[in-house]
Amino acid sequence: IFGGATWVRAPELVVGADLIPVLSSHLEIPLLQRAADVLAQKQPIEVHLGLDTGMSRVGVPVGDDPEKNLAPMLRALAASPQLKVVGIGSHYANADLGDEQMTQLQTARFIKATQVAVQAGLPLEVAHLANSAAILSGLATPQWGDLSLPTHLEVWVRPGIMLYGATPLLHGEKQ
Repeated sequence: IFGGATWVRAPELVVGADLIPVLSSHLEIPLLQRAADVLAQKQPIEVHLGLDTGMSRVGVPVGDDPEKNLAPMLRALAASPQLKVVGIGSHYANADLGDEQMTQLQTARFIKATQVAVQAGLPLEVAHLANSAAILSGLATPQWGDLSLPTHLEVWVRPGIMLYGATPLLHGEKQ
């Protein structure tokens, strides 16, 4: 669930339905822990860590220093044995506008933040960044220049609007 689990009763519904929420804030952690307690959840709840690599709308802000900026969230997750972080993701802000500079910046931030999360011991299995515009633009890649995602990760894409037959690209590139 890309929007997380912060709305009323959502944590219990998410945990009870065995859905995988994307955490965008440390404030969601106690909500999921409480839901696990209420439902007497025996297995850890699988979650994905949502990163804000430049869209400025959702996710833990990464900025240009992911090690420093992710530290509070990584500490909170490490202190939460009821949660198992199996994925990490973000969302391109301007892939549909052909803004290569922003897309490159976001890709670099995402890869660096993912490396920090793996080094911190998160048991990541999946990384996802590419939305419909990025897929259609050929940006769904696990590397950028000298940077690359850890090789053990599956790289997922998140097609959205293209599933409905629409294109998010304004310029008609690679359709």
